[in-house]
Amino acid sequence: MFRRQYFRMPLIALLISALLFPCMALSAYIDNGDGTITDTLTNLKWQKGNAQRSWYLSLRYCEELELGGYTDWRPPNIRELESIVDYGLIAPAINPIFSCGLEDYYWSSTTANFSTRDVWVVDFQYGYSNTYYKGTNLFRIRCVRGGLPNFGPFLYLLLLE
Repeated sequence: MFRRQYFRMPLIALLISALLFPCMALSAYIDNGDGTITDTLTNLKWQKGNAQRSWYLSLRYCEELELGGYTDWRPPNIRELESIVDYGLIAPAINPIFSCGLEDYYWSSTTANFSTRDVWVVDFQYGYSNTYYKGTNLFRIRCVRGGLPNFGPFLYLLLLE
């Protein structure tokens, strides 16, 4: 009897959360109209456009970017960059709200663990990640800011257990 009740509480909490926050289960992007896009699941604010630069110049580009009234832009790490890949799409493998017709490799700030000369990139044409030499390649950069925790409906799961 105890076992059945143990599994019932999280299920009830999930159902209540789905009723209270029906859109939280979907990836929701908001075009802020100021050159930025907000991902409501991760609370990351993304640069809508992009720029093509070397990896070193991409780091500086993001640090110096003033967009949407903010100056705390940075290059995304590989997990953040992978979070906007839409694996249900191909050519481009990204939500159309981001698309500027420039589906290409995009730099991350994550250096490869096997070589400090290489860095992780995401190919938004096909949606895969790979490492490339950061010294000479010219890839695109999409800067990001924020990323505060968003518990959404999962907070209720923690509270009800």
